[in-house]
Amino acid sequence: MRWRRFPDRSAIGPCLRTGAVILDPTTEPVGQMPSDAALVGAPPENGFAVGPTSPEPLRGRDALLSIFRRRLEAVRAGSSSVLVLEGGAGIGKTRALRAAAELAAHAGLQVGVGRAVPGAQTIPMGPLFAALFEGPSPLIGLGERARLRYLPEQRYWLLDELESLFERSALNRPLVLVLDDLQWADSGTLLALRTLPTRLASVPIVWVLAFRSTEISPELRSLIDSLVSDGASRVVLGPLDEPAMGQVIADLTGAGPDSALMQMAALTHGIPFLLIQLIRGLEEEALIRVEADRVRLLEDRLPARIGESMRERLARMPELTRKVARAASVLGRTLTVGQLSAMTGESAVSLLAPVDELLAADVLAESGDRLAFGHDLLREAVRGALPASALRALERQAVDVLLAAGSPAVEIAAQLAASAEPGDYVAVETLQSAASALARSDPDAAADLSRRALELAGPRHPARVALVTQTVLHLHAAGRVREGKAFADDVLRQALTAEQEAEVLLGIANMYGLSADLRAEAGVRALALPDLPDRLRTRHLAYLAHNRTTGGRPEEAAALMPELRAAVKRMGDVPARYALELVESGLHYLKSDFSDACRWIEACVRTSADLAEPSRTVLVQYWCAEVWSVLDRHDDALSLTSGALTAAQNDRQVWGSFLFEGGLGRHLFQVGRLEDAAAALEPAVEVAEHVSQSSVLDAAAAAALGQVALHTGDSARLAQCLAFTEHLRRDGTPAVKRHAAWLSALAAISQGDVGRAHLEALELGGSDRDWMESRLPLDVTDEVNLMRIGLACGDTELADRALTAAQDRARRNPGVATIVGIAAHCQGLRHGDREALDAAVAHLEGCPRPLALASALEDAGRLAMSQGWADLAVDSLSRALRLYADHGASSDAARARGLLRGLGVRRRLNTATRPASGWEGLTESEVAVVRLVARGLTNREVAERLYLSVHTVAAHLRNAFAKLSIKSRVELAHLEALESARQTKPPDPHDSGGLGS
Repeated sequence: MRWRRFPDRSAIGPCLRTGAVILDPTTEPVGQMPSDAALVGAPPENGFAVGPTSPEPLRGRDALLSIFRRRLEAVRAGSSSVLVLEGGAGIGKTRALRAAAELAAHAGLQVGVGRAVPGAQTIPMGPLFAALFEGPSPLIGLGERARLRYLPEQRYWLLDELESLFERSALNRPLVLVLDDLQWADSGTLLALRTLPTRLASVPIVWVLAFRSTEISPELRSLIDSLVSDGASRVVLGPLDEPAMGQVIADLTGAGPDSALMQMAALTHGIPFLLIQLIRGLEEEALIRVEADRVRLLEDRLPARIGESMRERLARMPELTRKVARAASVLGRTLTVGQLSAMTGESAVSLLAPVDELLAADVLAESGDRLAFGHDLLREAVRGALPASALRALERQAVDVLLAAGSPAVEIAAQLAASAEPGDYVAVETLQSAASALARSDPDAAADLSRRALELAGPRHPARVALVTQTVLHLHAAGRVREGKAFADDVLRQALTAEQEAEVLLGIANMYGLSADLRAEAGVRALALPDLPDRLRTRHLAYLAHNRTTGGRPEEAAALMPELRAAVKRMGDVPARYALELVESGLHYLKSDFSDACRWIEACVRTSADLAEPSRTVLVQYWCAEVWSVLDRHDDALSLTSGALTAAQNDRQVWGSFLFEGGLGRHLFQVGRLEDAAAALEPAVEVAEHVSQSSVLDAAAAAALGQVALHTGDSARLAQCLAFTEHLRRDGTPAVKRHAAWLSALAAISQGDVGRAHLEALELGGSDRDWMESRLPLDVTDEVNLMRIGLACGDTELADRALTAAQDRARRNPGVATIVGIAAHCQGLRHGDREALDAAVAHLEGCPRPLALASALEDAGRLAMSQGWADLAVDSLSRALRLYADHGASSDAARARGLLRGLGVRRRLNTATRPASGWEGLTESEVAVVRLVARGLTNREVAERLYLSVHTVAAHLRNAFAKLSIKSRVELAHLEALESARQTKPPDPHDSGGLGS
């Protein structure tokens, strides 16, 4: 960025910048701004407090104010909305936002104000915290803020907490949330704004979001486009027109301008900040005068504050004033006199005069009990006037001042990383602390800070080994895989002994959020190290076997088992025994030896209790529920998963919460609760889309949600799941790729694309086609669809493989009704065996999988049709239709109706079947949620009562609102009251269930 003085006034035309300095247009493109709004009398752009209506009118922004007044009327009626403001620096966004906030406060609404700060992208969700807890009338008490201090390193938990706080506040009184300067927002804030407006769509909140259009990042652009596509209104703030400029001048001077002054004002191109600076400069130098209710321009020249550089302007001030201005420019966006005193070494009393001078010169302004630059551009100008070497030294000194004042490490990390020199041990310790705090919320930023700390530490720093370890973990967690490998190759071996390196790699092997292949790679590398202690070798061997299993390479895991069993028996190491039992269960599970798998996983549950490590407990509980589900113990699986989900949320186990939410959705899908399954699976997939690495369990959740979409005919949701699983397939493990291929195969066969379905199904087999690999976690009903694909494309070998697999599983688990029924179903399909299909129906009638039963009934009906048994066909297809309809499988129900029409039979379902809309269209879960919400409970309170996650509650609420055609909780409360009154009436004796002809 180059600063220079423009000698003639024509330079002000193509250049946008403050009255103190003009910015070379080669640095930042400007020009004619888009139009729709503007402002006057701008307060400090570093923040504003909401108080009495501003004495300066907002000029030229009638359209914007009209839009905002409509938003206020809507929010008072209970509706939410999003309004996006965009414009260049100095165009008046902050003044417009202040006017909006004042209108809201005057209307009796709550107002929360937050701003992003340049250089503070390491502060998780800072603008949202400011909106909640700062200002003269905080939305939430400081006691709540203290309770959240431990959360910033856990982005998704923090997001949940903020959602609950905003919801609670808005339900108490409608809320207007104003967030400014989002071009500097951290990734957590952008994630929050991508999700919270949708999750809180039923809550009376107006989200007013502003950003500087000249500095927008791809991430922010994507966010804005997403919000607009979801219905947000977008207003681009442009320059003031001539009448509005005249009004601004009259507001500042008390009289309207003459033609000469208006001609000079036109040089500002209608940019409010520059116009104000021009008029104030003219007043300072007595170049204008009020005569006969007009402001006359006395001399046709620009005032000095417009033409001169900040360096020249500071040179005319006393030395102490210059010193204070320079110190202020490095302390941050807002600052205190105490911080200035610490920076300058001057007493607070001696600073009063220079501060007053800077206030009088409009360089500084008061913002509540703090000082701030009158505009960001002024701060930039002061910093730009400093030599680079002096700026770096001052920034480092400012860090010490801020640390001494109690600022958290994450808040000054970026400034410290840029200003510290090698050997600065305080900087090393501070950056290491900041990286640790950011590890879960933003591993990418954590990796950069940790690497910078390592650079500053030097080869002899006592924390070097820990920094190497930390950096490797952060790089992997951030998904910077190649960079992490290169770093490990270049630094890790040089910095650590073999034992220390193995400890680091052990941590990577246990990072369950990473790809199983990456975790396994760490184990392979560790086991190749020389002279590895037996304890570390045994653990690495155990974790390698586990990671090979979950990565979809069970044959490689099995090859490790003899050595692993002997080592665990010899060492007696509890973590290694835990991993061994987990692998034993997994290998038996994949071979369909479910009783043995159950025995091993229940032993592992007991072992994990001795470890007292949450991540291990989470994993073993998840797999225990999976094993129970394939044994038809669905009630046990649902109970365990629901309880574990609640415990994970209470213990703030981020990964565990996501895991159990996806697991719960899969179990609900298996028992036919499709809408409840979608409500649980949708948030799990949404979260997985925002993490750098996704595991096989993320893929399983997405595949299950895609299958729900196939059953319900939800093409948009299916497309989302297919896109996500295809993304995972590119670099995923074999286990991940199988889930992606299977969903793609099912989607293709449903669309009649037999060829593509066949190709995708072959992804489940080896290259020589002598085996078929189960998905992990598996669905014991898959073989039916695999059989259908094989028969549809004439691949009898594939069909026989499906039959063999189903029969082998039934042989190993003769007491599991679903498994035996699926084998009979496959037998009936393969050989056109009506008795086998009847046996399948008989077995499946005693299991908790209604869609599997409906599928067998449908195929029995098809076979009866082909054999001329019309009555049997009608009976089977009618029963299938009833099951499909009762469980919301509308796509399957339509197919069954079509088959019945082919037999000359038309079926319609009467009121016993849940309709698609209205109160009667709500599921039991949705009714439970909306009744509690209608009573005024927040999503968090509902989740605690119903043992659900907050995300699932929000999903149920969105679905209920869509079915009821409402948009606010006010409408919901009214409908619920009417429904409660209706249900107190005696039931209609003529209202009966069943199928009608």
